[in-house]
Amino acid sequence: MRANRHERGLSGDIEEVVDLGDRVIVAFRPNLAPGAQWDEPWPLSDGIRYQVLTMRDGLIVEMKGCADRQVAFAYAGADS
Repeated sequence: MRANRHERGLSGDIEEVVDLGDRVIVAFRPNLAPGAQWDEPWPLSDGIRYQVLTMRDGLIVEMKGCADRQVAFAYAGADS
């Protein structure tokens, strides 16, 4: 997926990673290359996309996109 999105002009920076044991919250600030089109708009909170990754045996078994930090922490079962 990374190569696919990168080829379409999407890149970005990891702003924060919060390790909650079996869940990890990743705050990602996407950058869209000039002239590139984003055909799957994500909800952003102050320019940041939040993902909650569920881990099992060292593997990602679920990825959940969240509209903002509070939703991400609630989904992960933690306080922000």
